[in-house]
Amino acid sequence: MVIFSLPKNQKNVKPLFKKISQIGLVLGCVVGLSLVAEKATANFTIARITTNLPFHPEWEVQSIDKQELASIEGIVKQKFLFLDNGGQSWVFISQDGQYVVKFFKFRFTWYDLFKNLSLPHFLEPYRPQLTSKQLAKRNRLLGGYAIAYQKMREETLLKGIFLNGKHEGLTTMHIIDKIGVSHHIDLHDKPFIIQRTAVPLVTHLTPLMKEGRIQEAQDALCSALNLIAERCAHGIIDEDHRLFCNLGFVGKQAVYLDAGSLKEDPSIALPERARNEILRSADLLIKQLDQEANIHVPPY
Repeated sequence: MVIFSLPKNQKNVKPLFKKISQIGLVLGCVVGLSLVAEKATANFTIARITTNLPFHPEWEVQSIDKQELASIEGIVKQKFLFLDNGGQSWVFISQDGQYVVKFFKFRFTWYDLFKNLSLPHFLEPYRPQLTSKQLAKRNRLLGGYAIAYQKMREETLLKGIFLNGKHEGLTTMHIIDKIGVSHHIDLHDKPFIIQRTAVPLVTHLTPLMKEGRIQEAQDALCSALNLIAERCAHGIIDEDHRLFCNLGFVGKQAVYLDAGSLKEDPSIALPERARNEILRSADLLIKQLDQEANIHVPPY
């Protein structure tokens, strides 16, 4: 089968191939610049942290005292600097270094592209909507933090959750993105959480192993497993098995850095199932530390 044939007039061959090569060069530059920009900015955009999800009353904090509210307002007043690009969120750290704010990543869809565009009346029935699968994924991510705040607030270091956006008090926040661009963002339609800072598990264990402090490293793993046992006692499962990424430490106490994959399941509190979950988590954590971080903590 002939896919492409040269023009009969050979004089036109060079100009044709020159034009094709120029188009290819331009497309290559566009794609290359796009990839460079994504890496430089961690693919962060205001549009990707904005959502028009339905209001969920179960995500609202039912009661908060004035002192705690004043503390949260004081945190929101600070400038937040880009810290990390996680699997589920972009993380910004407060100027005083004591808190992080996480803005959730919402995968860009046709719905997100058209949600704020004005369309003629006759085109409204054709406006793209979130599929049930896309909606369930977004609800599951935010719902995990709602469960954590209700049942494991201290263990997840949650200072405040605003999963329906923030509508009272300060409703704007000053953030600096990865390339130093300043944004004053409206918090009404941007779900986010405020969390106290902690040291990631790998960062905590690495110096202990390098300095031969084996007992302290083993104690740290025991603290992590006690945290998992406590999660089970609350009737909560963790659907994300990357334990070495999701756990951290405040002093010698293990905590959850990421609560987006938590889900209620009362059966996990049953003794036999909880025991199996703890043993499985121990094996998984030791394996992940060995393979992913080259940290081998000897068993007791």
